[in-house]
Amino acid sequence: MRREVQSTDFSEFRIVSPSQIKPGKVVEAYYLGIVKTTNSQFHKFSKKDGEEFGIWGSAVLNRKLSFVPGGCYVWISCLGKKKGGNGFYYYDFNVEYDDEDIFNLQKSKKEVDDDIPF
Repeated sequence: MRREVQSTDFSEFRIVSPSQIKPGKVVEAYYLGIVKTTNSQFHKFSKKDGEEFGIWGSAVLNRKLSFVPGGCYVWISCLGKKKGGNGFYYYDFNVEYDDEDIFNLQKSKKEVDDDIPF
């Protein structure tokens, strides 16, 4: 049956601030894309174990992740605070991705065939 989604409930979905990624730590997960909310946006990820989480957008992350194809496995590491040309500090990040390790949303053909009852 076709149903309309009434609202997006992220109450069980963990979204972290980019500042919570400490220098020396690396976030590893599949990049699923950007999700726009009413007032902001966050980047959605899935770990290899299937746990999904988000990281709120920042100018640096938004720009760097815009070059990552959706579904690719990524490594995000914080390079610490840097002083911008305007005198304000911002968090800088290194973003790397593997364009051969792609998140597959669909079941494999064998799994689909196993679900068919005849």
